[in-house]
Amino acid sequence: MHVRFAETQLAAAVAITRGSPPLLRWAGSKKRQFNEFQKFFPRAFNTYVEPFAGSAAFLFRLRPEKSKINDINSDLCDFYRYARSQPGKLYTNFAKIRRSASVYYDARSEFNG
Repeated sequence: MHVRFAETQLAAAVAITRGSPPLLRWAGSKKRQFNEFQKFFPRAFNTYVEPFAGSAAFLFRLRPEKSKINDINSDLCDFYRYARSQPGKLYTNFAKIRRSASVYYDARSEFNG
């Protein structure tokens, strides 16, 4: 099993504000449970660590100064590295994508093989 770590200051790199939605929708996202889980978080911490990044919903809600995210999905880690290093290019490329069900299902089918 190969696990890839992505050190990130992603939230600052993509210029989001506290409480912003995640960059991706992800099966199993915990974004709806944030308010319930928040009471278990320490009030202050040096580095936020997200071992199962997925949509990184908590990272985007908390916007910590320092964070490390991880996921076994190397494509996902690559996406977050790209978003961190080239947020403008990511936005420009994303803005070019036509949004429709057929485009979504074609891209998903191509990606999943």
